[in-house]
Amino acid sequence: MADRLKLLEDPETRPYKPQDSRGYEVVEVSDTDITDGIHECENSLYGKIFADRDINIKGLKSAMMHAWGCRNLKIIKLGKPFFHFFFENEKDLERLYTMVLGLMKIIFSSSNNGQRI
Repeated sequence: MADRLKLLEDPETRPYKPQDSRGYEVVEVSDTDITDGIHECENSLYGKIFADRDINIKGLKSAMMHAWGCRNLKIIKLGKPFFHFFFENEKDLERLYTMVLGLMKIIFSSSNNGQRI
């Protein structure tokens, strides 16, 4: 182990990490990695949750799956208060869009004294 650390400390034996003109490390990404990443995010959305305290991810997942009628949902906390929601399929995401649009119609129609928008 000590020999391995010595190799990494010595600039002559340290593995080379390519850098751009500003000194940032360059990371190569294959076309397959990009395609896989795009495919993984196809049925997802970013959201912001307004809360006075930290959000329990398990509780949030359970509540959202029930409210949105999803069988499977993956949630990643991006940093307070932003989250990335991954849906199992396009049908679940479309259902959510329909629910949100319906809710917006109700809110706008009630704020316009019942006049249609």
